[in-house]
Amino acid sequence: MLRRAFAPTIVPLLLIALLTCAACGASARTQALRVGLVALNGARDTLLVTSKAREAQIVEHAATKEEGRAQLDAWRATVDKIAVAIEDGYRAIYGAAILNDVKSASAAGAAVTKALALLKGLPATLLGEDLKNPAKPTTPAPTPAPTPAATPAATPTTTPATAPKEAKP
Repeated sequence: MLRRAFAPTIVPLLLIALLTCAACGASARTQALRVGLVALNGARDTLLVTSKAREAQIVEHAATKEEGRAQLDAWRATVDKIAVAIEDGYRAIYGAAILNDVKSASAAGAAVTKALALLKGLPATLLGEDLKNPAKPTTPAPTPAPTPAATPAATPTTTPATAPKEAKP
């Protein structure tokens, strides 16, 4: 009789404990995927702003039309590599959200890390302008002309023994 009364109360408690443990793992995993998604969104926005600013610089500073096109093509090839990495990151997060396994979650984390590393590799300063802070120029301030060093003959050579003593009143 004691056995029947005890069993119905233990089973729901074990199920609740099991579901709670499973929910904690999924929550941390989901949170990691969400952080990766936010990081990719920021990387995408940064890439768009940086690319637009760089293309404007190339067009403004190009000496000839052919030189400008060559520089734009080289820049766009670099941007395309980063854009593909960001897109791969989005696909990996999408796959990890659907598959719900450790392998896909770690692959998503690796894809996000790769995309962010490629974006970090972009030059922050281009043609003397800081793209992250346009109001702050990156060209160094002019240094003042060096002052001539004092020659040993021009400096007084008084020692405490040869220094004049003050008169006491």
